[in-house]
Amino acid sequence: MEPITPAEPAGGATEMLQPPDVTAAIFVDGSGRRGERLRLIAYALVALALLLILAFWVAQGVDVFASRT
Repeated sequence: MEPITPAEPAGGATEMLQPPDVTAAIFVDGSGRRGERLRLIAYALVALALLLILAFWVAQGVDVFASRT
């Protein structure tokens, strides 16, 4: 029985499989609208956090003043 040999590729020599470039950009927004929207969302979240911190601070201060009288 003869050993089984693989068939020759159609193009002659075989090429090594190259892995995909992991540093390539997946999504590029040339208009800048996406970045502007994300910036506005970030500003809104920071403003909300500051308002919550201020509200907790004021609420704590009110309790301190109420307990002194």
